[in-house]
Formats: sequence, structure tokens, C-alpha cells
Amino acid sequence: MVGHIFAFPSGTAGVSGTVELDFDYELKRSDAGRTFVVNKASLVTLSLLAGAAEHVGVTYYFVKAGAGNVIIQLQSDDVVADSSANGTIQDTTAADAGWANLTLRLVSFAAGVGTWVILSGHGTWETT
Repeated sequence: MVGHIFAFPSGTAGVSGTVELDFDYELKRSDAGRTFVVNKASLVTLSLLAGAAEHVGVTYYFVKAGAGNVIIQLQSDDVVADSSANGTIQDTTAADAGWANLTLRLVSFAAGVGTWVILSGHGTWETT
């Protein structure tokens, strides 16, 4: 399957613009501040940037526009909320399409572990 990525003008949402995804994607440092709109009827996995001291403060915004599952995969030993190390935070509820959203920020990196926090969220997000 061929995926599509669409970049919208800066200011549409987030600090650096909005990116619409319908395929798996590995987030980069240069993506900080962007809003990622996942619009697909099937599974999309987004891999978070691995925690590192120089990445503390990185923030990503996510919107679940499609009915498919959205899985945000942590890297290395990183955690978010009550997740396990290298776990996930995910929304697998089709009815959340069009309105579920989540904002994550890397707030610390110590002893090889990055700690992500949920700044805001709506929908049925759960950690693993």
C-alpha cells in the first residue's frame, strides 16, 4: 500500500504545521511542535523519538481522524503515564474517529529512561 503525507501551512495547528498521515511513521526531532492527523480506517503506528537529554521539551500533538487504531510506540526504556518501558499509548476505539486527540511532551531523561507526560487528551487512550 502506498501512503500519503500532506503538509499544511504553519499555523494551521501546532507550532510547525500539520501533517496528515495514513501510514506508519517514525517521529523525528524536527517534527517537534507539529500536529499529526492520522486519517485511516486501519492501524497506524507512530514511533516516538527516543528519549535523550537534548530532546527534553519536545512536544507532539496527535489527532485521530480515521476509525483505525492509532498506536504510539515508545522507544528504548521510555515510559508515558503508567505504561511499561518500551510500551505504547493507543486509541483502538473506532467511535473516537474525528475528535480523539493527545498531546505528549518529553519532560525528563535520567538513567537512560525518557519520561513522556500527557499534557492533554480526549478519547479512549490507554497505555500498555
